[in-house]
Amino acid sequence: MMIVGVVLLAGCAVDVEAIPGTYSEADGDAEIRLDEDRTFVATAVPGSAVDADLSDEALDFSGRWEWVDSSTSREHVYLMVDDGGPSDLRGVQLYVEGADTVAFIESPGSPPSLVLER
Repeated sequence: MMIVGVVLLAGCAVDVEAIPGTYSEADGDAEIRLDEDRTFVATAVPGSAVDADLSDEALDFSGRWEWVDSSTSREHVYLMVDDGGPSDLRGVQLYVEGADTVAFIESPGSPPSLVLER
């Protein structure tokens, strides 16, 4: 019974209700606003932060977000792009790195390509 409790606590490490807010790049213009109604707006995000094949040109895009709590991959915020960005940009993973930090990470094990803080 004790082991089950530890597993449940480990799976609840991120308070999904605390995710909404505005996150900004410390030394740049990039910003993402995650709203409580599960919509988002991203502004001035370098293309290379969301896809290594894109240039550093600033992208503005928006859409809906959802929390992905998976047993087979790292927990993350999935951004479903409805408007803006390149035409083939339809989804982006955003990782919660702490209570006030989110990051774009190109692939598992890679360092963050862009870190944004509240």
